[in-house]
Amino acid sequence: MKSALFFGKQIPVKECIEDKFLEEIEKLDFENDTESQRLYINNWVDNTTHGEITDLLIPGSITKNTKLAIANAAYFKGTWQSKFKPEETKNEIFYVSNERQEFVDMMHVEESFNHAPNEKLGCHILKLPYTGQDEASRVSMFTVLGRGMGKLFENSANFSGFSKKVQVGEVLVKFKITINEEGATVASATVEFSFRSSRPDDPAMFHCNHPFIFVI
Repeated sequence: MKSALFFGKQIPVKECIEDKFLEEIEKLDFENDTESQRLYINNWVDNTTHGEITDLLIPGSITKNTKLAIANAAYFKGTWQSKFKPEETKNEIFYVSNERQEFVDMMHVEESFNHAPNEKLGCHILKLPYTGQDEASRVSMFTVLGRGMGKLFENSANFSGFSKKVQVGEVLVKFKITINEEGATVASATVEFSFRSSRPDDPAMFHCNHPFIFVI
């Protein structure tokens, strides 16, 4: 993960902040040259994510009133510790919602994985480790598969199990992940703006055929 703080040229930054974030801080001329500064930030994100995230900021997202843009970008490419066999990948139904289904390429693998049901959250959690690290520092993908998960993406979504009150400010997020039988390539980027104004004996099946959450 890399971060950058793009301050407007006219904004005074305290010396202690400049000293602490010397490599992260850049001064840009938002007030007089908004378009080229927008392209400059997009280029930073493009380079950091190895070309996976392009054109994060659309025209007009940077204005003369922009005083600070905080950008975060991450890139990860990993290989599964237990690879999926390409010949076992089949076209199966994915239940986007109760009313909508689509055919997708569904990968298959039979192996021993860490898996746990969580009754409180009403979901199953599966851990898929990547290669290249020792056990203590190994990167893994955690897949959270729940019941009726599609509502998570609707305005009526209820997050009370996580927090009594959830609010999101003006944050632009772009995420891209490519998953295949070999592993996964992940890239993500966010920009936040500041303005002048305010286990059983038999094998268990973990079938991701409806919306799920994943964390790497």
